[in-house]
Amino acid sequence: MAIVAPRPQLPQIPSFIQACATYQPGKPIEELERELGIQDIIKLASNENPLGPSPKALQAITAGLKNLHLYPDASHYRLRAALAAKFSVDQEEVMVGNGSEELFSLLIRSYCREGDNTVGCGAAFLAYRVCSQVHGAEYREPPLTRDPEQEIMAMLQLIDARTRIVFLPNPNNPTGTYLNRTLLKKVLDHLKDKPVIVLLDYAYREYARAKDLPGPMEFYKDYPNLIVTGTFSKIYGLGGLRVGYGVAHPDLLLPLRKVKMPFNISSLGLEGALAALEDADHIRRSIEVNGLGMEFLEKEFRRLGLDYWPSQGNFFLVKMPSDPKPIYEQMLRAGVILRPVAGYGLKQELRISVGTMEENKRMVASLEKALRGQA
Repeated sequence: MAIVAPRPQLPQIPSFIQACATYQPGKPIEELERELGIQDIIKLASNENPLGPSPKALQAITAGLKNLHLYPDASHYRLRAALAAKFSVDQEEVMVGNGSEELFSLLIRSYCREGDNTVGCGAAFLAYRVCSQVHGAEYREPPLTRDPEQEIMAMLQLIDARTRIVFLPNPNNPTGTYLNRTLLKKVLDHLKDKPVIVLLDYAYREYARAKDLPGPMEFYKDYPNLIVTGTFSKIYGLGGLRVGYGVAHPDLLLPLRKVKMPFNISSLGLEGALAALEDADHIRRSIEVNGLGMEFLEKEFRRLGLDYWPSQGNFFLVKMPSDPKPIYEQMLRAGVILRPVAGYGLKQELRISVGTMEENKRMVASLEKALRGQA
């Protein structure tokens, strides 16, 4: 249908908005169904929990339906109290956001002026770049390397007098790489006495298997400029509810509380997140399924001769032997959604999320067929 609204006369768009990068999410199942008219699609593109939501969360959400005529608790009191107990901090040190991306945006909005900059690691989560640029801040990151120490040293060299925030995803998405205890402390020590906020993004921490990957709160009390963020979108299986959280000193969080929207989390999001936090059995099963899937996929990638990045998340970054676009498109026709990552500067890779074992096996069979078609 043609657009019926007349073309408007608009104010000039700020130059930093015009130049802003656009975040491209993974293709939804519904979109592929519409495009190709196929069913029985598996999505291994967005690092979602293949087990789905916590059963306890579903019960809590169902029970909360009767109160949908009421506005949610804008203070997020019960969820903040539960998170405070989990991390052994005061409730005033906890803030809840509409996904952790909202906290990134609020942080940049609160502390960055046009012309300031933020710094991330190589090929870091695109939301850092987008949130920075949309508020007029320059986003900087070093070239991607498989040597974490080399990358960290290059990252530190990008920090200057106008750096306001440094993003440290641990593990990183889409590479799955991580900072061990020694390297993370090195960065924190370097920035401790500088007026720079360090955001430690632990979205995938629950999946990590490396023994030398520090816990989210391990350095919290020693570094006042640190904010630790997490999400209910990954291991808790609540990506559709959009709930994230951050832990920091109340002084750091104060401006974020001032600029956030009053009802940024729905009542069902609050109820679901609170119940999911307490569902230890669902978390345990999710870790087990992911661990088995990681082992299986590593073995299969080696069998297929594919170069992949060792990962501490619930996904792999896999280098294709040729242009990944035809492979990606053939996988779509087979009903398997993977994630192109050219937007990260990774022109020959696909990111593949871990699914159930049935989904993993189907993905490998489809990938092997697609690779043979490219040979």
